[in-house]
Amino acid sequence: MIYSFKENYHLEHKISPVSKKEHYINHMHLEWELYYLVNGSTNFFVNNTTYQLKAGDLLLIKPTMFHFSMPKNNEVYERILITFPNDIIPPFLLEKLNELPSFFSPHNSELINTLFMSLSETAQTYSTEDAAVAVTNIVNIILLQLKYYHSSYIPSTQSTITNPLLKDILDYIENNIFECSNLEDLAKHFYISTSWLSHTFKQNLNISPKQYINFKKILHAQKLIHTGASPSSVYQTLGFNDYSTFYRLYKKFLKNSPQIDNKKKNKNK
Repeated sequence: MIYSFKENYHLEHKISPVSKKEHYINHMHLEWELYYLVNGSTNFFVNNTTYQLKAGDLLLIKPTMFHFSMPKNNEVYERILITFPNDIIPPFLLEKLNELPSFFSPHNSELINTLFMSLSETAQTYSTEDAAVAVTNIVNIILLQLKYYHSSYIPSTQSTITNPLLKDILDYIENNIFECSNLEDLAKHFYISTSWLSHTFKQNLNISPKQYINFKKILHAQKLIHTGASPSSVYQTLGFNDYSTFYRLYKKFLKNSPQIDNKKKNKNK
């Protein structure tokens, strides 16, 4: 079951056997995401760390974090995930969320489980407009729970850091996205070869370093457009050589054109 309250605000509650297409659906977005595993088990990659999730585990995925699930073959698993924008979160709480870890194991919290299980029922019971209000309240209560009680939750002993150097590279790209365009310069900065860089990205992220950097740039472009910048100025700011390349990548990664996002932003002013 999938419920959409607005374009960047979605709730999904799925119970299904694993299919091949669910492997390596690697992506990132400007929204927050809560992923709650109700039953079953799965591996889940978030920004260079692989978590071995079991029923009752919860992930808080922050905006622009690269992530994908790696379900185990021939298993049925149930999960609830909700992606939501910054603007549904009170400012005081939004500030604290960035300090929270990605993984929680709130197995002793009946409230967390009850709140997640109530999301689908709420979405089915009310109209879309009313459900959006109710679901927003539930999500914020979940986030408050994480804020106040995360120190008592069990830290994950079932997580694996993929590669310490890869983490440094991802952090560098995130902090220098406007300058990142040349793989040779990136490799030289870390005293590695471009072949090692390409192999490590493909092996661990299932994406090439160039694709990853372009994806990050397009997300930054979308963020700038949402703040009022024109698409014609954004592509130059992010170091694209021509507008046609920027446009093609924007549509590839976001399934939308920069002009449409710009019009939506202006319409909502």
